[in-house]
Amino acid sequence: MHVATSYEHDETGFSSESFSMRTMQVDKRMKKLALLMKEIDAPAFYGPKKAEVTLVVWGSHKLSALDALPMLEREKITANVLHFTHVFPLDPDRLKKIFAGCKKP
Repeated sequence: MHVATSYEHDETGFSSESFSMRTMQVDKRMKKLALLMKEIDAPAFYGPKKAEVTLVVWGSHKLSALDALPMLEREKITANVLHFTHVFPLDPDRLKKIFAGCKKP
């Protein structure tokens, strides 16, 4: 059993105020985060590669944004959809490359 507090906890679930325990737990989380960053797929583009507007969405908003594309096309606005499956963690370098190709995200 683990009782949630603002303290770190050891393998047995007991809270600890130990600085070394906190450092160890933070390092452990950061290693997991680095591995997760490698596993997460890049966001997917839908629609024309070169578009005036990019609709940026995540999760269940994808279908609504895809439904909006034909309506925007009728208004003579070329648009595409950039869909994120996860919003955390995000790789800033990957995002810069993605958004560099977008005119109006």
